[in-house]
Order: sequence, then structure tokens, then C-alpha cells
Amino acid sequence: MEKQHVFELFELKEKNPQINCNFRIDNEFLKTLNPERIGYLNSLKPEHESLLAPNCNLNLPYICDNCLHRILHVALKKLKGDMEITQAFLSEVQAQFDFCHLYGITQDPSTLEYLFIMRFAPQGDLRRYLLRNFDNLSLPNKLGIAQTICAELKKIHAKGWVHGDLHSGNILLLNEENAFISDFGLCRPIDEVESEEKIESEEKLYGVIPNVAPEMFCGKQRSQEGDIYSLGVILWELMCGIIAFADRPHNESLVLDIVFNGLRPQTCHFAPPVYNDLLKRCWDQDSSKRPSIYEVTDFIEKLCDYRLRDKKQIRDDTIGGNLFSSRNGGESSGSVLYRQLANSHNSGRIYSLMKWKPNKPTHLEAVYTSRLLSYKEYLLSRSKE
Repeated sequence: MEKQHVFELFELKEKNPQINCNFRIDNEFLKTLNPERIGYLNSLKPEHESLLAPNCNLNLPYICDNCLHRILHVALKKLKGDMEITQAFLSEVQAQFDFCHLYGITQDPSTLEYLFIMRFAPQGDLRRYLLRNFDNLSLPNKLGIAQTICAELKKIHAKGWVHGDLHSGNILLLNEENAFISDFGLCRPIDEVESEEKIESEEKLYGVIPNVAPEMFCGKQRSQEGDIYSLGVILWELMCGIIAFADRPHNESLVLDIVFNGLRPQTCHFAPPVYNDLLKRCWDQDSSKRPSIYEVTDFIEKLCDYRLRDKKQIRDDTIGGNLFSSRNGGESSGSVLYRQLANSHNSGRIYSLMKWKPNKPTHLEAVYTSRLLSYKEYLLSRSKE
């Protein structure tokens, strides 16, 4: 509600630890709002630092937003680098409000660093959440999280934007079935990505190696197809409960295997076969053959729908579309799909009860935070050998 009606620029008051909220309100909402009732941010509370999402500098647990008559929980995340807050930058931030859960911008009074005021995710990021809770997650829980992640990316792609740095550390959890995407530092409209990267003589690639589409290591620009590849890795982690390529260094050798040898995460044996089929499509070496976010979202929504519906009704149903065509056989696709979901749910429970999840330590050189990746020249030299 607040995002649709309020655009916020948060500024520090000179002699007060509180932060003043300056609002620009649309005309319709202006009729019902008394500006004097707009609340202030409470003082920063260091004791809440343990609740921080990854890479957050501070946590601001309470915003008293009297005009909406409720308490809003938020987190603060430091902007990367020495970023100047210009009107052009604010316009860019405002353009992202529909999908990036930003409430505004503030400044740390001690360091003068700028921070995003973001929606607070009490469950933290998806990667840590799975480490803590995977054994307690049912298949419907996993599909619920997958559905909300896909819905978030669908909003981004529907506006013609590219996220450019999707990984499970950037997926934040509100509860066991609701997630949202964060960290929009590389998020840009497609046409802007194209113009920027044509101008730059040396393209800079940031990301987490297992989540980066192979073509991007070779110098291709960020794209929605690249986002789909990254989404596939996230959906794989969500179903398996482990992180991709954790047993080896994240270096040139891994990049070489991904780009030239077609290395992908191993098949999840207790996932529905049609789910594994979708992941393989998301990871296709040919980016043009990857499904769109609309296809992926539609597929996940159908899985959620069929998992919750009555078995008899499912048997009488038929779903079309090429996502299920390879497994129709001589039965109705609804019956086949239900059986796959039921088997996956049961085998997943057995997997958790028997503690079959690999307990291997993560390699010391496996890196799961975004960083600058410079492998283009190395790959070019190896391709000529």
C-alpha cells in the first residue's frame, strides 16, 4: 500500500537521531491524509543487528507510519561504492519501486554513507534459510517459495528490465512460503544495458559463478535469458537444499567446465521429473532456447495448483503445453503430474527423515557473494587451443 501512494526521500534532521520523512503523495491519497500525521523513524537500535539480512549495514526495526496506522519493519542496506545521490539516481530508484521493495534512501550519520531503506525479511536470505530449515520444508512449502520468486522476477521482466545478479543470497524470506528479490544494484532496463555495454570497452561482470549464465563469461551483455539461467539455479537449490558446486573452488576451472563442458548442477532425484525438465531448459547452453519468465511462472503455478487440488479431479484433468508433453505417455497429463508430485513429496520426506543430505564442508574457495568476475580473456585463450 505505502509504495503505491508514497515516494520517500529520507533525510537526517540536524540535531536529532530520528530521520525526517519527506513525502510526495499522489493526488488521490492527498485528500485523505493529514501531512502532520506522518510519523518519524525511531532511533537506530544496535541490539537488533543479529536480525540483519546479508550485506545490511544497520537494522531499523520500527517505522511509526501514523498515516497508515501500523508499524512497518524495515532493514537498511549500504549502497555499493561512493555513490552520489543525484536527481537522475532518485528517478532511477523511483522507477524500480514497483518490484524492488524499496521505501526510500537515508544516510548513516556516523559514516555519511547512503543506505536503501528496504522491506525487512525476518527469515533472512534463502541460502541461510535452507541451511536452517530445509528438513522441515514440505513440497508445497518449496513450491510456494518458488511461486513468489517467479512472480517477483515476472514483475521485473514485464517492465523490460534485467536484474543481472540473481542468486539465493539475494532472495529474502518473509515466511515459509513468501519471498522477494533484493539487491538491485545491477538492475537496468534492457535498452540501457545494451547501450551501456556497447560504450564500455571492457565489460564488467559481477555475480556468483554457479549462477552466471555461460554466455556472460564470454562477454555477452546481461539479459533476461541470463536471469532465467540464474533462476534455474535458485529453483534447484530450493528443491535440493544444497548449494551448487560447493565442493570445489570457484575459479577458472569451474568457469571452463560451465562454459565449454556444459557442467550444470546434478539432477535432484526427489524433485518431480517435470520440475527437473524445466531446470534443464533454464540452463540450456543456447540462451534463445530457455523459457521466458512467463512460461516458468505458469509452470510453477500449475504445480502449486495441482498439488493442492483433489486427486480425483486431477485425474479427470488435462493440461496442455510443451512443459508436460514429454511425459504424457498414454495417461492424462493431470494423472501423471499428480503422481510425480505425490512421489516427490513422499521421497522428500524420507530424504529428510533419513538425513541423507550431503554433509560435506563448503570448499574454502567457493564464493557465494557477488564479486567482480574477469574470465573473458582466459576463456578466449582456451578456446583457441
